[in-house]
Amino acid sequence: MTIKSLSLRSLFILSILSALSLVLSGCDLLMQFEDMTQPGTAEPAAPSPSDDDGPCNDDDDDDDDDDDDDTPSDVPPWIPPPAPADCEDGETLWDTVTLRTQEDAEAFGAVYTVARSIVIEGQELTNLDALRCLEQVNSLTAIDTALERVELPSAIRVMGVNFEENAQLREISLPMAEEVDGITLVSNPQLTTVSAPAANSTIFRTWLEDNEELTEVDFRSVTEGSGVVSRENPSLRRFVMPNLVESGSIEFSDSGLEGTLDFSSLESLRGHLLIRRNDNLQDIRLDSLVETGQELIVGDNASLETIRLDSLESVSWYLAFGENSSLRELHLPELNYLYGFLSINGNDSLNRVEAPRLESVGDPDTAQYLRSSMQVTDNPQLSEIAFDSLVAVGQQFRIERNDGITDLDGFSSLRVVRGNFSVTGNRMLSDMTGLNGLESVGMGGVDAGDFRVGDNPRMPIEQAETLAYDIIGEDNIGGVIDIRDVPFGGGF
Repeated sequence: MTIKSLSLRSLFILSILSALSLVLSGCDLLMQFEDMTQPGTAEPAAPSPSDDDGPCNDDDDDDDDDDDDDTPSDVPPWIPPPAPADCEDGETLWDTVTLRTQEDAEAFGAVYTVARSIVIEGQELTNLDALRCLEQVNSLTAIDTALERVELPSAIRVMGVNFEENAQLREISLPMAEEVDGITLVSNPQLTTVSAPAANSTIFRTWLEDNEELTEVDFRSVTEGSGVVSRENPSLRRFVMPNLVESGSIEFSDSGLEGTLDFSSLESLRGHLLIRRNDNLQDIRLDSLVETGQELIVGDNASLETIRLDSLESVSWYLAFGENSSLRELHLPELNYLYGFLSINGNDSLNRVEAPRLESVGDPDTAQYLRSSMQVTDNPQLSEIAFDSLVAVGQQFRIERNDGITDLDGFSSLRVVRGNFSVTGNRMLSDMTGLNGLESVGMGGVDAGDFRVGDNPRMPIEQAETLAYDIIGEDNIGGVIDIRDVPFGGGF
């Protein structure tokens, strides 16, 4: 066992993991992790020895029984092992210890049960069994080591975990650790399971990236945190975090998630929600989500059939659903505030969209308003659109190439489009009189907005002409009026 000066990289990682006062939200979470090329300056906090070293109460409460049917049958529920009965309180090491060999680990474990920071180095130490009585550590770091498994059955406090490029690491188990602020796991090619079922720090954050064999992650007790990022974990099938109520940003990209991604308890996001390129994901549960601090994007999830957003009221940037080829319906019954733009694009099976309480796309009280657009494009099965309360769109309004739409009655309250207006390429559209409440298009010489209607072969051209010239009036259209008739050719 040796105590030594660390490299600049290791010092930085330790400073990030040990900064107990660090609280991240939204894009700050992403910036913190993505800017890890600069050395940190935060000084790790010293651990506080505690006599409360009994096992945590892992009742699991309601656990994730509600979606047992949605999770793979070959993934058993977490059963924490009993804490070692022969452990006694040891000494506290107020410094960083570097462990390279089994002898180092055994010498440390024989004396200490509390440490400030532990760094694993080299290719000799394969497990941490000698630390079975460790109760508390501020940070635990292993980069490019020979570790095969990490099990800390007595630890109730592991503030920061950082494991990168550990070629043989297969399992991480922290069954009793309630105080876990951060878990960063990057490029561990054989890692399959990560379990911290008792973790419930209010600033909990996790970054999981490029772990090719990672299959299961269990953070079932976390209720509040700074954020969740999962990128390029192609084997990930089960991510358990059903009790999360408030968080920073959440991202799941390029994963093997199957069945249901359950965030049904989540109420508030301080950052963004990004779920994309998860080819086997079928259901997203966000039943309780009320607001996001930034954008909400769900895109390119080939098997996604349902998204539950029953409580969503406010999105503070933009809202986008694109290229989800199996998604059938999109219900936003409570949405009433959208700061940025709305995009519903390229969803091959989508047949119904409704947001009955949304009054404005973009916030009229902000400068962003004139860059806030609404586009519903390239949804070939879409037949029903219901935006019954929508009065104004900050910039572009585009209803294009939605072959199932027959009318636009779902926009009967629309009065103002500040930018371009386009209703084009909708093959079954036969009636656009639902837009006859429109009063203006464009800003009349400031930010001119064009009025374009065309390539809707079933719709009488007279309806578009009446809307443009008689109802809105040329003086209330800021740009060009472009109306093109397409004679019905039949055959479709």
